[in-house]
Amino acid sequence: MPFLWIVLMNLTWFIGIYTMFVVGTVMPFTLRRFTDDTRLIGLVCSVGLWFGIILGPLVNYVSDRIWTRFGRRRPFMLVAVCGSLLATISIPFIPTLAPLILVVVISSILGDVGSTQEPLWLEVIPPGQRGQGFAVRAWAVNMSSVLFFQLMFAQMDHRYHFRKFTLTGEQTCYLSAALLQLGYFILLAFMIRETRPAGVHLREPGEIESAHLIRVIHGAFAERRWWHYLLLSPLPVPWLLRIAERTQQRWVLLLLFPVAFLVRFVRDVFGEKRWWWVYLFYISGSFITAGGNFANLMLVEQFHYSKPNIALTGWPVMILSNLLITPFMGWFADRLPRIRPLVLGTVSLGGGAGLWYCYRRWSVVPKLELPPFWAMMILATLAAVATGAFVIWCFQSVRRLAPNVNPRIWAWVLCNFKAMLLVSLTYTAIKVFSSDGVPSITLWFVLMCLNTGISCLYIVAGPLYYDLLPKDKIGTLSSGCGLLSTTLNAFVSTLVGTWIFYFTKWTTGSTVTKDYSSYMLMQMTLGLLTLGLTAVFAYRFLKGRMVEYGRLGLNSTDPVPTTAGQSPV
Repeated sequence: MPFLWIVLMNLTWFIGIYTMFVVGTVMPFTLRRFTDDTRLIGLVCSVGLWFGIILGPLVNYVSDRIWTRFGRRRPFMLVAVCGSLLATISIPFIPTLAPLILVVVISSILGDVGSTQEPLWLEVIPPGQRGQGFAVRAWAVNMSSVLFFQLMFAQMDHRYHFRKFTLTGEQTCYLSAALLQLGYFILLAFMIRETRPAGVHLREPGEIESAHLIRVIHGAFAERRWWHYLLLSPLPVPWLLRIAERTQQRWVLLLLFPVAFLVRFVRDVFGEKRWWWVYLFYISGSFITAGGNFANLMLVEQFHYSKPNIALTGWPVMILSNLLITPFMGWFADRLPRIRPLVLGTVSLGGGAGLWYCYRRWSVVPKLELPPFWAMMILATLAAVATGAFVIWCFQSVRRLAPNVNPRIWAWVLCNFKAMLLVSLTYTAIKVFSSDGVPSITLWFVLMCLNTGISCLYIVAGPLYYDLLPKDKIGTLSSGCGLLSTTLNAFVSTLVGTWIFYFTKWTTGSTVTKDYSSYMLMQMTLGLLTLGLTAVFAYRFLKGRMVEYGRLGLNSTDPVPTTAGQSPV
């Protein structure tokens, strides 16, 4: 595939992630103008996840079984883009809390229809170029982060005066997302096309033909309604149709579609045990990312960092990530060459020593002030290079334990383990090594740089998920993964707000000043579950009990060749 096409496909991720940053980061500040109850803030910020539990998986499932003149994934994405566009335009100008929550709910429902973005990306990017595609995707995410956190977020407290109106920085953030959503719509409508795959609308034995089903409903009601056209795929439970035909009871016909659809959905998504392990792999990392919505509130309200300084801490990280780390890891992810341990050890130890020396020298500035930008670039380079070399050395070392299996499994294990380690290190730095529980912004910046170096392995580990998906089950398994992960994320995101509220009340006896940093304690607690699930899946994978359908280019019904480190389930 031409590289330009890969870039074009990842523009959708750039716009989608930027919108997510705006809604996920600015929304708590928007709600904060109306209430200081962290329980309500957490609930409203997770409302999209709660609706996504039902809608997103169903949309992914249906998209595997339909074909329209606009494709099978794009129509859903177009609806989602229109919903996000209207929401990001209206949210910053809503004057009271109740209509704001209503708009968030409606936009969340429409936004969840766009969950077909991931299956479309998988279908377009060939398996042999997914490492490269994942690197470009990471670059797109980084650039969206630069645009929001380093430019727009830094200006949130500003006011822009025009001749006839005034805009706040908060309103500008939402409107910039709306402008990008308009570009997203143009991209989907005029520049991306789908090719009809083989196997769409195939009817299994004992199922109802869609045309027959629509004729029956048309005959019973003597007219065709819009919802009749939802019956676009073959459906099971023919006994329900027979009852409806014999009794001529219209209410039975109304039950036909939802009952039949849910029966087939549950059967296809969760009926085969071999897919349960894919779901376990997908959700295992969800527990350790809880509480991200409160991170910026912690920095601003608890640590009293200024928004411009918070934005400035991201510039060196983004420059290094886009110019050095992401291009290198994109090359490394598809080739997985072996780099000499002596080289990696020298780079890691030298960078670590240099980082310690420079941090001790430049950390004497006041707690809420940053060193000069050139000093920040040096700190970021040393931290990213030292940690990056160390995690690659760890990756290459553990690869020797099972050289015949897909090495991405080791990258995934290390990612989860090091994420847990970094959260523990960060919380310890806040509570133990920082006076009054507020770390210097320089220390926080160094921790960010360490996280950037550790996160480079995600580019290697990410394609493993796609390696497990068969070609004919991308939407179906994505719906199952989305259902489970969204359920967990919604529950955990809602729980974090309650956790912060009662943890603060328990430790201080008051809820006036919130201890937002306590969300990391919850992350560490749930991180133990992440490590346990990681160990279970890795053991099964290393025993050769997982089939990499996507890497082998197989459908779910194709015979699986028995090769080294690979056996049929």
